[in-house]
Amino acid sequence: MFAVVEWLENDQRYVSVVPTNWLVRKDNKDYSSWPLRAADKSVVKKRREPGSDWPKYAVKILSKAGWKCHLIS
Repeated sequence: MFAVVEWLENDQRYVSVVPTNWLVRKDNKDYSSWPLRAADKSVVKKRREPGSDWPKYAVKILSKAGWKCHLIS
């Protein structure tokens, strides 16, 4: 599955698609891991397991979709 998330780390609003296996819930808040280098869509599409060195950022989950979703370049 994938989730559409809004990043809550700064004053600007960013929205991304992330694999749900990149999401964690801690203290009633949602966080997403993100690779240290820019993620190309193949890393997202293949739902690569997050590295232990990937930072986690606060997010708001806007929606979730199953395997049939398509990532558009």
